[in-house]
Amino acid sequence: MKSTLVCLFYVLMAFALELNAQPTDIETIINNPDYILGFADDASYQRADRGALMDLISQISVRVESSFEDVIKETDESLSEFAQSIVKTYSSAMLTNTMKHTETLLDGKYRVYRYIKVTDKNRIFRSREIKIVEYVKTANHYEESGEYSIALRHFYWAYVLLRSHPDKDMITAQIENETKLLTVFLTAKIQKLLNSISIGISHFTEDQNNYCLYITANSNGELIKDLNLNYFDGSDQISSSIKDGKGVAIVPVSYLSSTGNVDISIDYTYSDLLGDIPQDEEVKMVSEYIYVPFKSRKSVKFKNISAEKHLPEIVSEKPDNDELADLVQGIIDAIKAKNYDKIEKHFTDQGFSQFIKIMNYGKVSLYSGEHDIHFIECGYQTHIRSIPLIFELTDLNRKVVYDDIVLIIENGKITWVNFGIGSGDVQDCIQRGIETGDLNERMMGLMFMEYYKTIFAMKDIGKIAQVFSDSAVIFIGYVKKTEDVPQNMKDIIKQQVSLEEVEHIRFTKTEYIDRLKNKAFRNPFVNIQFSDLEIVRRSLERPIFAIQLHQSYYSTNYADEGYLLLFMDFTNEEEPKIFFRYWQPGRITDEDQKKFGISDLRF
Repeated sequence: MKSTLVCLFYVLMAFALELNAQPTDIETIINNPDYILGFADDASYQRADRGALMDLISQISVRVESSFEDVIKETDESLSEFAQSIVKTYSSAMLTNTMKHTETLLDGKYRVYRYIKVTDKNRIFRSREIKIVEYVKTANHYEESGEYSIALRHFYWAYVLLRSHPDKDMITAQIENETKLLTVFLTAKIQKLLNSISIGISHFTEDQNNYCLYITANSNGELIKDLNLNYFDGSDQISSSIKDGKGVAIVPVSYLSSTGNVDISIDYTYSDLLGDIPQDEEVKMVSEYIYVPFKSRKSVKFKNISAEKHLPEIVSEKPDNDELADLVQGIIDAIKAKNYDKIEKHFTDQGFSQFIKIMNYGKVSLYSGEHDIHFIECGYQTHIRSIPLIFELTDLNRKVVYDDIVLIIENGKITWVNFGIGSGDVQDCIQRGIETGDLNERMMGLMFMEYYKTIFAMKDIGKIAQVFSDSAVIFIGYVKKTEDVPQNMKDIIKQQVSLEEVEHIRFTKTEYIDRLKNKAFRNPFVNIQFSDLEIVRRSLERPIFAIQLHQSYYSTNYADEGYLLLFMDFTNEEEPKIFFRYWQPGRITDEDQKKFGISDLRF
């Protein structure tokens, strides 16, 4: 019996030794050349996981660093440091495309392994390749429609991301039914687009200290709708912008008299969209290591340019508008003199309060370039479109903005003042409304978007909260009251729209308002520009419209660009209702609307 027990003991010991000799799964992976692996130890699980990810990044960067030999010339880092920095920008993709194993060590620390098969490492880079191609496709669309600002941004961001991809010299895209190698295509396309833009100065005005230069911008003879510019005023780099082919630069007399010209650069990097809350986190991370210079500077001669001083011209379509013409002339004179006491009688209390707020929006002066002011009848209102102004905004940056204001008149009094939308979009809206017989509804839709633009510029959190609430905002030129969305509209949205999907893409109302308070509005100025306005009727039986337009939003520590889509009900013309709102960075196509069930809404 004793000998039997002894034999059994040795058998068990041998079996135990054999078991200990068998490697665990992670040990197999550690010693397997088909895997790339990183690991880290820490008392904190989260820190151990981050450390493992950084170690894996280091291992992958060694394998791809040769791909960046031509890019490293743009930085002071060594090739290995640069490769590791670039691969770190893929950390989000690694979280979803790598495997993980965790152990608890004898000292209580966590050991986390992050690993991936060598053959699967390209999955990490695939999502960026898809984004690059999508940016290029989007840029082509905007170039074709004359939206050069958006086209330049998308082309450049695609190029920056491309330079960060290990397979950059092999990535292609279908463009105009041809397969294009993107390294060649993007380099040529961005420079060609910049070269096609002509910047000039039509005239100037002068005061004791500064010249006000009136800038024009066109491409191939067509006015450019919007464009971001920078110029040097002798001491600082100043931001400016183009709207409807027009812009302004304010330069000290002493500087311009000595140089004889002003250097104006076209902004193609759009770094203001990559701030505290970047529009594209990947582009922001990559831009910290990669910058590609293009020739974007236009040196515009100042000599032989005429000095002009004239007021905007009032165009009256009706002979009985002399009284309105006198009113507008008085407002123009008051803005020029910066004395508003004499014109207060032409406003309601709310209208005058709003006018003064806008006159205090930075340093305001009258735009003295060519500009027609029209009177447009809309129901029982008259819209004065529009008085052109120059705004000098000063926060951490200096920004010069050309914009205009719209006066809304009821019963002979100015009841509200909005910042305006571009004249081209207004004319398109009027023409389409005349053709379809629904001009009033279209103009009210346009008026709401101007109101939306204005309350953001004024940082009026109360009114913004109303706009983004679950209740519809009832307006006619300005907000009069709020009212719950009718139950039948709630049922339509609830039954036909995937709201969970929409909410996942953007923010809840509370999150968005908090974001504005804590980020975007913690600075002196907010500026919004709208373009590419489209109003489409969505029902034959009821006046329901979809409004989509491009929005450029700027503040010191936050900026974005994207498209807004609103569904509005104009059954009651005096109280139109917003019952659906959606935002995304690119144009909201029919396919996007189908994804959420928006395109199939039936009323």
